[in-house]
Amino acid sequence: MTTNEACEKFGLEKKELYKRIKAGMILGVVKKGRMFVIPDKTAFIPSEQEIRTFLLQILKFKNNPSYVFSRRLCQTDKDLKDVLHYLYCRGFVGEDVSVTDPSDALNQIKLTDAGFEYIVHTSSRKKTEIHLNAPINFNFGLSLTPSFEI
Repeated sequence: MTTNEACEKFGLEKKELYKRIKAGMILGVVKKGRMFVIPDKTAFIPSEQEIRTFLLQILKFKNNPSYVFSRRLCQTDKDLKDVLHYLYCRGFVGEDVSVTDPSDALNQIKLTDAGFEYIVHTSSRKKTEIHLNAPINFNFGLSLTPSFEI
C-alpha cells in the first residue's frame, strides 16, 4: 500500500507516518524511487511510546499476575495477536506466542534483552537522573590456602 493509503487506514498524518518509517517501526517497508511501499498485511503501525508502554505492561504482569493489562493498543484478541507477533518480529519477545490462545499468551511471553534495552533506551531519552545518597563500595575478598603434597 502507498503512504497515502496507510495514513487513511491507520488514521495517521503523513508527517507521523514518515517519522515511524524513519524510526524503523514498520516491518517490511520498501523504498521504490522516492516512494515508500508498506506491505498490505501490515496490521498496525505502533509508535515508540505504544511499544514501550506495552513492554512495560508485560513486565508488570509478569511481576504481578493480578495486574490488569490495558487493552487500549489491542482491543480484540486478533489485535493482541498482531501486537505480540510484531514484538516477536522486532526481537523484543523470545517466542512467537501469537499462535496460542490470547488469554494464555501473556503468561507464556518472555522479554528478550532487546526488549529490556528498548524500554531502558527509550526511557533514558527523558534525561532521568538518579541520585544515590550513599557511596557504592565493592569489597572483594580472596583467600588462598596453599596445599603442598610431597
